[in-house]
Amino acid sequence: MDMNAIILCAGYGNRLRPLTNTCPKCLIEVAGKLVLEWIFDRLRAAGIRRVSLNILQSFEHRALPSFDGQWMPVFTEPWPQGTAASVSTMMGDLSQAVVCYGDVLWDWNLQDMLTFHEDVDGDDHVTVALHRSTKPWNCGVATLGEEHRIIHFIEKPEPRDCESQWVNAGVMAISKSATYLIPKAVQRPDIAQNWLPTLIRSGYPVYGYLLPKSSMVIDIGTPKNLAHARDVWASVQRPSSL
Repeated sequence: MDMNAIILCAGYGNRLRPLTNTCPKCLIEVAGKLVLEWIFDRLRAAGIRRVSLNILQSFEHRALPSFDGQWMPVFTEPWPQGTAASVSTMMGDLSQAVVCYGDVLWDWNLQDMLTFHEDVDGDDHVTVALHRSTKPWNCGVATLGEEHRIIHFIEKPEPRDCESQWVNAGVMAISKSATYLIPKAVQRPDIAQNWLPTLIRSGYPVYGYLLPKSSMVIDIGTPKNLAHARDVWASVQRPSSL
């Protein structure tokens, strides 16, 4: 499968201030590498050779690691445009792409998800990586129907409204046509808040790829989570997992 990757790195990182006053979250070091470099490792292991990312204009002076020494399109934003809007801009003329967040570490096999995505009938669909959470209300919660199709998605619901423990793991495979359904009436459309629910309500096929129980997913966007990542990530990264 010929697949490109889009990495979303243009958030303010407010919860990690003052660290993020001068450094975007994707350039924070965890276990001897930048978060972005760990993401590059995962993409490379899945056979992805072309990557683009976005970043806030205030950080454009920061040196970014290269992806296999290749030129990497970098889209600068004066302020966060909304993750869904950023994806639409960065897709350009691509027919499909992997989309991932630049502040989420993950250790699972992306190639398995792409195989699942490719095996779904029909060219136009979205696949969202899902992992089980004991506190799903802190995440985007997906309710699954037949054949792992997502029939409902809600971002950070009240605990009483959680319909499942399957939550967004921060990686998607998308078809270009899905970007046509990004809500235009929303000022800064967000993937989880606006785009995924709109796709599902409209009947656009959105599927969940269920990660193995042993998979590790860490959003480093809070001091607690960043400290946890720094404690455990070196032991998670086995040679066989890359």
